[in-house]
Amino acid sequence: MSTQGRWIVITGGPYSGKTSLLERLAARGFRTLPEAAIRVIDALNAELGVEGQRAWRLAHAVEFQDRVAREQEAQERVVALGAGEVLFADRGLPDSIGYCRYKGVEPPRWLLEATRPKRYTAVLLLDTLSTFDRRLSSGRTSTYEDSLRIRDHLRATYEELGYPVLSVPELPIGERDSFALRLLGLTGAR
Repeated sequence: MSTQGRWIVITGGPYSGKTSLLERLAARGFRTLPEAAIRVIDALNAELGVEGQRAWRLAHAVEFQDRVAREQEAQERVVALGAGEVLFADRGLPDSIGYCRYKGVEPPRWLLEATRPKRYTAVLLLDTLSTFDRRLSSGRTSTYEDSLRIRDHLRATYEELGYPVLSVPELPIGERDSFALRLLGLTGAR
C-alpha cells in the first residue's frame, strides 16, 4: 500500500449511500475501492445461503469482522497511489473495529495493531438515509436504529485513531458528491 496520494475513506452505517456516492465519484474519474464486507457476505451467501449467512454472522461476529478486515487489508495492500492521486475507499480497516464495538465484542488483536499507523488522509462519515431499506434479500441484518448506532461507533473509532472525520448529510445524490468534494477541497475529476 502506497499512500503518497490522498486516501479518503467513505463510511457510515448501513444504507447511508456509500456505494452510490462511490459510483458517482468513479464516474467523475476518481479511483475507488469497493467494500470488502460485501465480498465476504457474497461468499458466505454462496456457501451457506442467505439465511445461513445471517445466522452464521450473528453467531460469529468476531470471525466475520476478522474476515472482512483481512479482505480489506488484502485490497489495500495492492493499491499504489502516486503523488497527487486521490482514491476513495468504501470503508477502511478501522470500520471492523467499530463494528466489533457495536456488537460488544473485542476486535482481533492483529486488527488493533494494524490500525495504529495512520494510513488514510480523511474520513467522510455519511448520515443514514431517511428512506432506509433493510434489503433483506441481500443478507443485510441492520435496522435504521442499528445504522445510527453503527455510525456513532464508526465516528468514535476513527476519531480515537486520530483521523479527521467529516460529516456528510443526507442530500440528493447529485449534490452529495459535490458537497463531499468541497469538504475535501477537491473539484471535478482526477
